[in-house]
Amino acid sequence: MWCKQSFLPTLRKIGPLAAFILMLILLLLLIWLTHASYTYASLPMLISGRPFMSGFKYPSRPIRLWYMGITAFLTIALPYTVLARWLSHRQTRFAYWSFAIPTAVLYVYLLIILTIPFSWLIRYIDAMGFTPKRIQALFYSLGGYILILTFLYWVLRRPNAYTNSSS
Repeated sequence: MWCKQSFLPTLRKIGPLAAFILMLILLLLLIWLTHASYTYASLPMLISGRPFMSGFKYPSRPIRLWYMGITAFLTIALPYTVLARWLSHRQTRFAYWSFAIPTAVLYVYLLIILTIPFSWLIRYIDAMGFTPKRIQALFYSLGGYILILTFLYWVLRRPNAYTNSSS
């Protein structure tokens, strides 16, 4: 019982710099994982816009692989972000923004990565027509957008005891 009273309250209160570092580590890890192999999700490719213009002879395989990739990234990012949110002390303006900025950048990056196969899927459906699996993939994409945006809203909403002091 002594552990619950003495250790957990001090563990739960990490500073704004630590929260920033936690979220930045995850963001850099995901960027490194996608950039380590020259994929369409690497930052230079995303900035150029080339992934959205790519064409494939058989696009179902790359679309499926991208959906598996975004699912893996979300499986890593969601619990990590919940842990960082739980551990961070976001009661001041500086603490809140030091957590919110890398979190927003991370989830905008994940939204962009989800948009790439979604755009390929729309072009594929336009060229080849609807099938039940393609409709399921559309709903999977829309569910991913709803999940990411809802989670981002939950993570970034300000705490009730938000103060204006700088530390």
